[in-house]
Amino acid sequence: MQPRAAVVVTGAEVLRGAVSDLNGAFLAQELEEDGVRVERAELLPDDGDAIRDAVRANLRAGFDLIVTTGGLGGTHDDLTMQAVAEACGLPLELREDALELVEAAYAGRRPNGVSARTQHAFEEKQATLPRGSTMIPPAGTAPGCAVELNGTVVVVLPGPPSEVREMWEASHRRPPIGPILARATRPERRILRLHNVVESQFMDALGDIPDTVLQELEIGVCARDGELEISVAGRDAEAVEPVQQALFDSFGERLYSTDGAGLVATVARLLQSRNETVSVAESCTAGGLGALITSVPGASSIFLGGVIAYGNSVKEAALGVSGEVIFRHGAVSPEAAEAMAEGSIRVTGSDWGLSITGIAGPGGGSADKPVGLVYVGVIGPGTADVSELRLRGTREQVRARAAVGALHALRVGIASQQGAVEYSE
Repeated sequence: MQPRAAVVVTGAEVLRGAVSDLNGAFLAQELEEDGVRVERAELLPDDGDAIRDAVRANLRAGFDLIVTTGGLGGTHDDLTMQAVAEACGLPLELREDALELVEAAYAGRRPNGVSARTQHAFEEKQATLPRGSTMIPPAGTAPGCAVELNGTVVVVLPGPPSEVREMWEASHRRPPIGPILARATRPERRILRLHNVVESQFMDALGDIPDTVLQELEIGVCARDGELEISVAGRDAEAVEPVQQALFDSFGERLYSTDGAGLVATVARLLQSRNETVSVAESCTAGGLGALITSVPGASSIFLGGVIAYGNSVKEAALGVSGEVIFRHGAVSPEAAEAMAEGSIRVTGSDWGLSITGIAGPGGGSADKPVGLVYVGVIGPGTADVSELRLRGTREQVRARAAVGALHALRVGIASQQGAVEYSE
């Protein structure tokens, strides 16, 4: 039986949305990769009673592993260590080994105006742990700990995400956490990415797979920005293969990644495999497309640069779009998109030119050219194509979705030149 885990994230700032919860997602991903089933995740305020009750409930539920984050400072609202000790029925005690580490972390860093007495009390609070617990040395100033209780291990970590990562990496392979992870069998987990496919189509594609096969799999679906991210987990590669094959049979090139690689990384791989480069010409996205392409390491090998041509005068002067094209067809038109893509190649000398021109809103639309209308031009070796996108959402959503749509158009254009459907393997 696979080990089961619960995650408890504390902090008023996180609860009210002032700070994003990075710890819960990190721990869930780490545990899932190790074969531990995360069955419960909670977000709680800096309330000792609430934290204590949550840990007690998780202990009663028989989880093998309970991980808390946050609330290990020395102030009045840092209550997690005390709450965990109460939940486990253990007294707190000042640990000299922990105090030495805390004092070393604060050495020479006492804030102006804080008395030595107050600072020492602050440090002692952080060095006070449940009796018998295993200390986890601090990455910042606050030690964590792990408590073994009736077959369950309760892990207490601080709040800063960088500290959580460092302390988890240092402790999760060692006792008492390591033996729990050693019991887990890592499943075969595959991340598949589909473009321009809706969830009902995805479900229809699985229709010919026997229920007995699907029942042995854990399948998750997440829809965002015109794509579906499909997570498929099973006992081995053979168990998950039917899902991947069914999606390929149904959607072909729209299944663009089978190893979890995102769109930008997939496009970069395609260009790198052909030793080719791309440049951009952007109007309504105003640099968003270039920023997206350069978000992956090594982008300099495939991206030469671009032109932000927001005004028509810049489209003409910098990209060579003729005034006649703009006069006859408009700046938001297939003709303008094609000319912009060609212009980016002339300016940079790239192999591929990618352009975006559209109406992001909220104003500026018309009956013929409504808000959300975007044209994407793709020019490259043996390819000249313009795609029309009809996008919904706020101004920023339209801009972001236009950039994603442009990269998909480039991906399809490159794949068509390779004579076969391309997706990462």
